[in-house]
Amino acid sequence: MSAVPFEFEAPFTAEVIDHAATAFVRQYLFRKYGRWLVLACVVNAVGFFLALWLGANDPLVLAWVGAIVVLGPLYLVFVYVTYPGKFAARLKKLFLPSAHFSVSSESFGVRTSAGSATIPWSRVKSVLEFPSYLILVFSPFAFSVLPKAALPPEAYQILREKSSSRVVNQR
Repeated sequence: MSAVPFEFEAPFTAEVIDHAATAFVRQYLFRKYGRWLVLACVVNAVGFFLALWLGANDPLVLAWVGAIVVLGPLYLVFVYVTYPGKFAARLKKLFLPSAHFSVSSESFGVRTSAGSATIPWSRVKSVLEFPSYLILVFSPFAFSVLPKAALPPEAYQILREKSSSRVVNQR
């Protein structure tokens, strides 16, 4: 495999970015971490009610723990509803109307009007594949979107080979 990167320009639409940001939050973040976050909310609630049942009566501690029990689930709903829009707004500033990408056997690169970044394949944690785009996940709050229509076959092949253990096909 060649270290020479395949470079290409990828046009973006606001619709693709909105859909990708929603998919990242709901099909990656909440599928990967959602159960644990919900379990934490349940454990907090059980602990709070157990403390009440056992006779805890320190008003400051009860107010503090009670606030955590109530605000935890509300925060999860807030993140589920608002984060796609926040991610999409950030991506629209970077990618509209287009971005320049490079794919090589060593790294994935992107260049926009705001700057450029080259990420080695070892930093790609997961690749979510959708019919019209790919999402490359670098961390729980960092990802990039790559429209498939603009992707040259050679670059797509490298991407599939380098991320084969991390590809999750989505519908």
